[in-house]
Amino acid sequence: MITKFSLLDHNKHKQNLLNLIDSIPNLSSNIELGEQVSKSDWYLNSSYPRRYWDYFFNILTPWFDHMEDKYGHKISKMQIANYWFQQYLDSDYHGWHTHPNSNFSNVYFLELPETNMTTEFKDHKPISVKEGDIITFPAYLLHRSPINSSGKRKTVIVFNSNMCLI
Repeated sequence: MITKFSLLDHNKHKQNLLNLIDSIPNLSSNIELGEQVSKSDWYLNSSYPRRYWDYFFNILTPWFDHMEDKYGHKISKMQIANYWFQQYLDSDYHGWHTHPNSNFSNVYFLELPETNMTTEFKDHKPISVKEGDIITFPAYLLHRSPINSSGKRKTVIVFNSNMCLI
């Protein structure tokens, strides 16, 4: 149900992605919506260029191959429904939520200072991940990002996907 994939050459791409994310305007989140995120492009106008995504998408081919292997079918169409990044500083969090209107949610751990800061799932055992991993899970699964108490920044790139199998 929940799969994990280690992105090849994570260390090679990490700083490039962080530099591209740094160029995005600083918009914070809405505590009233159950989140406190220091920086994200979720609320940024959709027409704003997101060069980090263009870069990231170009290194995702091995993940697409992994998904085909996982499901034992050729994927005839993979649609990325939406994407965004989030940076969590001290005391930041994202409460329990789901991702409607998509088959899968995917979280790439670009910066993960401590393994206890990974995505948590309601009624599921913890998932062991490290920096550079992508977790893929059904978008209806209730999940959250726990409070960052590490004193270090956590950065994730999140994308929702839909696929048609042959």
